[in-house]
Order: sequence, then structure tokens, then C-alpha cells
Amino acid sequence: GTDYWLLTGMTASALRKTGSTAQVDVHVEFRTLGGVWQLAAADMTLRTASNAWENIDFNPWRIIPANSDVRMIANSDTAATIVGGRIDGVLAKVITN
Repeated sequence: GTDYWLLTGMTASALRKTGSTAQVDVHVEFRTLGGVWQLAAADMTLRTASNAWENIDFNPWRIIPANSDVRMIANSDTAATIVGGRIDGVLAKVITN
């Protein structure tokens, strides 16, 4: 495979929480075929009472190897928290002569 996903950024928001304030840790992971999950992008921390959303532009871009899985993980310190997220990127094909 010569296709690579170049991650250019990520956005996440804590959309709703019932009751007390929630703290949510969000990060992006990838794994190559048959491999283990690895951190692809730095963690961000959201708090429903203050910074409920955040956007990060990656500089430099993160290179995801061909044939890899990518996922965004959100962990909240309370139950019933709804989190939305987006991973931005560019699909690049390596061409050799």
C-alpha cells in the first residue's frame, strides 16, 4: 500500500452532561494491520463547565501508515457524557517512477 493518511488536526467537544461537571480526555490512536494501538495525536482535556470544545492543528502533520486503523477515544470522569469529535486529514498517494 502506498496510501497514507496525513492527520492535519482534530476537534472534540463535550456536548452534554447531566448533573455535575465532567472532565473528558480525548486522543487519536492508530494501529497497523495486526499491530497494537499507538498514540497518534496528543491528548486534549475538555471540561463541560469551562472549555467544552477544542481544536488542534497538527504541525507537523501526523503520518498514518498504509492499511492502518484510526480511532478517536474519549474518556469521561462521570457517566452520561456525550462527546463529539472530528479527525481532519489528507489522503496522500506515494508515486514512484
